[in-house]
Amino acid sequence: MQKLKLIEGEFTPFEFREVLSNLLLSKISFYEKKDFSSLIRYGKHDLQAIQKTEELKLVLKSFLETSLKAEKEKKKLMIWSEIQISLKNPESSNNNTNINQNRNEF
Repeated sequence: MQKLKLIEGEFTPFEFREVLSNLLLSKISFYEKKDFSSLIRYGKHDLQAIQKTEELKLVLKSFLETSLKAEKEKKKLMIWSEIQISLKNPESSNNNTNINQNRNEF
């Protein structure tokens, strides 16, 4: 397994909003495109993509609220974010069991 630091450091509320909003909006866009592609290709929505989009929007809202609180209290925010990458055999992709199933994946 490979571990990479995605974000690490101290941020002003503005920087916090910029960094995390851009990251989350990119992921939201990815899942919206995935759903749209499914609709065009198969004539049906990708329910998992729709669910993930809604979850990410809630996370974004929570982050924005945290940022506003920090701004009001004149505080900075610390972020530590790590990505763990592992390889998976294609034949196991049909299996819904996922190592990260119980983790928040955003």
